Amino acid sequence: MTSDGKKNDRDKCPSDELLKTIDLWLKWDQCEETRKQIEQLKAESKWDDLDACMTHRIHFGTAGLRSKMGAGFALMNELTVIQATQGLIRYMQIAFKDESKPLSTVIGFDARHQSHQFARLAAALFAHEQFRVYLFDSITVPTPMISFAVKKLKCQAGIVVTASHNPKEDNGYKVYWNNGAQIISPVDVKIA
Repeated sequence: MTSDGKKNDRDKCPSDELLKTIDLWLKWDQCEETRKQIEQLKAESKWDDLDACMTHRIHFGTAGLRSKMGAGFALMNELTVIQATQGLIRYMQIAFKDESKPLSTVIGFDARHQSHQFARLAAALFAHEQFRVYLFDSITVPTPMISFAVKKLKCQAGIVVTASHNPKEDNGYKVYWNNGAQIISPVDVKIA
């Protein structure tokens, strides 16, 4: 107990749901850094911190994902980028199933920490699914460049990894549709 009579995290018992979610994270996450973050929080019995980053999934808002970078389903990291990309791929395969040409996407990134890595992960997933991928791999691009490139290259979607004006600890994943505009509802919900 703390001096004010409140229970410490160590005194609390984690819920079965939280423990299952932690196990899923540790099973799926392939990034050593974020795995260590979750393992350390678990070893230190920081159940409130784990609950905050694990039991609430990052969600689409204003055309994409945006959050502080760190471990857990509620934050921006390699696993949440992979899962968002998988959702986008599946939805594009449904939405554009009658297209006669191969599905394609354009991907860019800004200069924020991990933006390039997140963009490359997304590109690899699209390539694995036989999409044509245009990746701005050696230069950072301003966000409007992706909108322009979607239209110019006649892609079905585009992604820019950026958190724009958000704090430096944040990153984001903004999605554009085949009209070059940011996605809106219900597309965001269907991707999620």
